[in-house]
Amino acid sequence: MARTEQNGFHRRNSKRSAGDRSARPEREHRSPETAIRTLNMQGAQLAGADLQGEHFAGVDLCGANLKGANLSGACLAGAIMADANLEEATLKSADLSGTCLHRACLRDTDLTLANVQNSDLYRANLSQAIATGANFAGAILQETDLSELNAIGTSFSGADLRQADLSWARLQRADLSNVIAIAAIAYQADLSRATVFEAELIGIDLHGANLQRAKLAQAHLLRASLFATNLQNADLFAADLTGADLRRANCSTANFERAILTDARLLHATTVGAIGLFTAEDI
Repeated sequence: MARTEQNGFHRRNSKRSAGDRSARPEREHRSPETAIRTLNMQGAQLAGADLQGEHFAGVDLCGANLKGANLSGACLAGAIMADANLEEATLKSADLSGTCLHRACLRDTDLTLANVQNSDLYRANLSQAIATGANFAGAILQETDLSELNAIGTSFSGADLRQADLSWARLQRADLSNVIAIAAIAYQADLSRATVFEAELIGIDLHGANLQRAKLAQAHLLRASLFATNLQNADLFAADLTGADLRRANCSTANFERAILTDARLLHATTVGAIGLFTAEDI
């Protein structure tokens, strides 16, 4: 009898233990990608690190040192990288969409084919960086240093370039349609064959820039400095050039049809073959 009761006790205890185990909440499982998003990597020292294809989406990398790091194909979408040092880093085909890069240093960085769409690069330094074929559409580039940037064939469509420095930048065939570049500096920049359709370029400094065959239809160039600028074969259809400085500009064979040239200065400008440059409305 005692043995029977003892066996029954063991069976009941076994069932109770099993029930207790099933009642315990399972430990939350997190993927490596989810786990890394929770990391705080502020001020991390990653200079020269090989981080190809790594996932840093949403990670806080404020002030991190990534100088010379290899981030080719890495995902940094939505990361916080204010004041980060990315000088001479490789970011080929990296995803930087929606990333905060306030005051970040990207000098001499390779951004070839990178996705920088809708990122915030306020006052960042991209001087002498390579960004051929990259996508900066919708990016905030206010007061950003883009001097000597190599951005041939790059898209800046809808980007905010107010007071940005584009001096000596290579922007051949770039898409700058609908950009806001009020009071920007593009001294001697190469914008040949670039698309600058409906752009807000009020007060921009394009002194000595190359705009040969550029598409500037309906662009707003009020009070813009186009002194000694090459506008040969450029399309300025319905562009607003009120008060613009076109002295010594090469406007030969450019299209000024329906353009507004009120108070524009054209002293010593080359106008041979220009279309619609002088109309009764503009004089």
